[in-house]
Amino acid sequence: MLTGWIADIILDFLARSTFLWILGFRARRWAVVRPSNCKAAVISNGGWGCYKVVLSYRYDFAGQYYIGSLTKPFLSKESAQHYAQAFNGAGEVAIRVNPCRPGVTYFKDTEQASLQVRSAEC
Repeated sequence: MLTGWIADIILDFLARSTFLWILGFRARRWAVVRPSNCKAAVISNGGWGCYKVVLSYRYDFAGQYYIGSLTKPFLSKESAQHYAQAFNGAGEVAIRVNPCRPGVTYFKDTEQASLQVRSAEC
């Protein structure tokens, strides 16, 4: 039984990570904007799948306001909590916006000057 729980956590993590990697690859040339009202929350799906941090934000693109979110997977609750705390405490962050579909966004950790996530503790 425990093996099944571990397998679903790893499979969920790998599937979500692969999706985010593909989205990140596509987003490398998208416009960069500064969102407002940035928040992060740790979620779990009631005992199955990996822990996730939902990043939510509002942003202005081409004179229109949008609400966006992105879900990032984590293998442990502690690493998800560290990431959410770092995101909630970050000053300015940046997101990438698809210019053809402005409702589609991507959040790239390496572009965040004020996001301090210590991976050694996670």
